[in-house]
Order: sequence, then structure tokens, then C-alpha cells
Amino acid sequence: MIKKYFYKKDFYSQLPSLLIIIGLFGLVSYFTQENVEIIGEIILKGGNLSVLLYILTTFLAIVAAPLTSIPLIPAVVQVWGIFLTSLFSIIGWTIGSLGAFWIARAFGVSIVSKVESLERIRTVVNRIPRRKMFWYMIFLRLTIPVDILSYALGLFTKVSWKMFLLTTFIGVIPITFLFSYIGLLPMKIQLPLIATGIIIIIIFFLFHSRRTKKI
Repeated sequence: MIKKYFYKKDFYSQLPSLLIIIGLFGLVSYFTQENVEIIGEIILKGGNLSVLLYILTTFLAIVAAPLTSIPLIPAVVQVWGIFLTSLFSIIGWTIGSLGAFWIARAFGVSIVSKVESLERIRTVVNRIPRRKMFWYMIFLRLTIPVDILSYALGLFTKVSWKMFLLTTFIGVIPITFLFSYIGLLPMKIQLPLIATGIIIIIIFFLFHSRRTKKI
């Protein structure tokens, strides 16, 4: 009963954060497209430093959960394009995931509990099977926030560094390209997609709510 309570509580707590991320993504897209020349000049003027700062920000957003760098994508994709934005995001997310994984392995619950909810982490761990972990870990990368999954795998599993690195790298590729592609779309196309995403998320949560009550 207690386990179900925490799972349900955590499930609902994710809805506002998801909606905020989508909303920020849309706002940054609009602001960037309205001021693309100014923002482009700032980013290009920074050169390699801009790239390093973006990767560092992406890294810190994962290690210092529950921050996220996703709303930054619409700004940089206008300058770097889909491929480079995806590449830099993949590098940042992968390194950040390794950082979270290392922190969990090296310092344990005492440190991880200060940056992430242990209940959320345990909920994720309960969804990881003991068999066919490789493919399932890739799937989880597509459905669970990078930071939570990284801490969960580091704390409560014996997953090797090699498997963790490979599944993380493969798993974040589709997400980074998807966000980069959407961030580059004109607002007249992007807004309906964002609205559709919000509606789908709300319907999913409402459906899960009714299903949970029946159980």
C-alpha cells in the first residue's frame, strides 16, 4: 500500500514539471525566432566557448537534478542546426549521465538523496527487469528523465560502466534529434505540436488516474 502511494504521488508530481518544460520550450522558441539575429550573433561570437558552455550546462542540469537543459535547444538550434545541436546535446547528456552514475556508485544514498528524490529513484528501479536489460535500458532512456535513471542504475543495480555508457548514448540520440527538429520548426507548426503534446500528456495522466483507482 505504501509503495503504491508513493508511486501515485510521484506520478502526479511529474505532470506540472512536464508542462513547465514544454511551456518553456515554446516560449524560448518564440523569443528566439523573434530575435534570431541577435541571439545568433551572441552564440557565434562565443565560438567554441559557446559550445563548451552549452555542454557544461547540459551536464550540470543532469547532475544537479531536477534541472533541465531542454528549453535551451530552440535557441541554439537556430544557430548550430539540427545535427550540431543534437551532437552537442548527446555529448552533454551522456557525460552528465556518467557523472550522475559515478556519484551514485561512489557516494551512495547520502549524496544522491540531496539532489534527487529516493522515492522517484526506487520507482524507476522497480521497472528495470533482471533479464534483457540492454534493450530495456535503451527504452527507459526514451521514457524516463536522464538524471533519475542514471542515479537509479548507479545506486541499485550492478550494471557495468560499458553497458551504461552504450545504452545511454544510443537511448538519448532519438530524443535529442526530435527536440532539435521541433525547435527549428516555424512557430505556426511548432505551436500545434506543443499543444498536441500537452493534450496527450494530460490525457495519459487522466487515463492512468482512472486505472489506478480501479486497481
